[in-house]
Amino acid sequence: MSVKRVLLFTPKYPPYQGGAPTYYSNLVQELERTEITVVTQAHPNKPLRENKEGTSIYRTVYRPHWGGKMMGTLVGVFSLFLTIIAVYCINKQDTIIAHASSISTFAASVTSEVTRTPIIYDCRDLSIRECLVKIGYDREYISCSPSVDQMLISFGVKDENIKRVEIVNPEYTSRFEREPHITNNESGEYYRCIYVGALEPHKNVHSLVKALQLVPSGEIKLDIVGNGSERERLQDLVERRDLTDTVDFHGELDHRTVLKMIRDSNLLIHPSKRETGPRTVQEAQQIGTPVIATPVGKTPELISHMKNGLLTRDDPENIAENINYALNNQREMREMAIEGQKSFSPAEWDKTVKTINKLVN
Repeated sequence: MSVKRVLLFTPKYPPYQGGAPTYYSNLVQELERTEITVVTQAHPNKPLRENKEGTSIYRTVYRPHWGGKMMGTLVGVFSLFLTIIAVYCINKQDTIIAHASSISTFAASVTSEVTRTPIIYDCRDLSIRECLVKIGYDREYISCSPSVDQMLISFGVKDENIKRVEIVNPEYTSRFEREPHITNNESGEYYRCIYVGALEPHKNVHSLVKALQLVPSGEIKLDIVGNGSERERLQDLVERRDLTDTVDFHGELDHRTVLKMIRDSNLLIHPSKRETGPRTVQEAQQIGTPVIATPVGKTPELISHMKNGLLTRDDPENIAENINYALNNQREMREMAIEGQKSFSPAEWDKTVKTINKLVN
């Protein structure tokens, strides 16, 4: 059977960390009978072009920081379009897979239309734009949740063109599973909390930082893992609130390192205002780390309040109330984490790969 040439556009790819980079880097290793070329955002520590384990990666600066937001977006999308067209002319791909949540997806959409190349829109969250996903030749859609299904249908997409691919934990997550534990306060051990994700406004990390002032000082530590446009603002907030001894910023880390940190933490906190997954809640459940999360996206399907985790509002006061409960009721939190492990039902990674293989081939 012939090898299919696939052009994959994703806003971020390793060494960037997060849901999309982890998902796509694992996917390209698993797809069968494919020759994959990745087009993505430039990274300061990586060349603009490299070949890694048989995958060609082209990185482009498509979000310049000059000329204002609107001009930067226009110039960036045009730059990305030229890169994708150039890559297509070199490799003549059979299919384009595009992460559908970025405005820069427009470049992949137009390339599909101009070159008459089938495009698969991978809709990983609710940030998809109707104007973008209606452009392109011979369109197919991957959805990760019922809410995304409904959004696509409201855009006029036919149900038979939507394929469901659940948000999944990588298979190696199971290596980090452990029995939930309790902090030994008498030995001076800190109660370690962790946030993992992008540092963007809708992730609401500033409310989590503010909540720490309503928690007894000297008893907890918060590890913040991830990067984004809010990092500098959050670091300033931590300094102004005199929380530098409580909060540590780690930036982007290898996914296995992140899973180890989740395993070694007493509590994962996910205060987001908008979400489709979130995958980090699934990872914490599987690993055995108690969770506090806002009831957004798929979270209410994963967490039953006071049974296998805590659900919180997104304001600092309620987040702090839940942190204080977790700190003062560690045996109960341990039991919730055990229930979380029991209730966790991982979607099959093999099924994900097979579904996308079928679409591509």
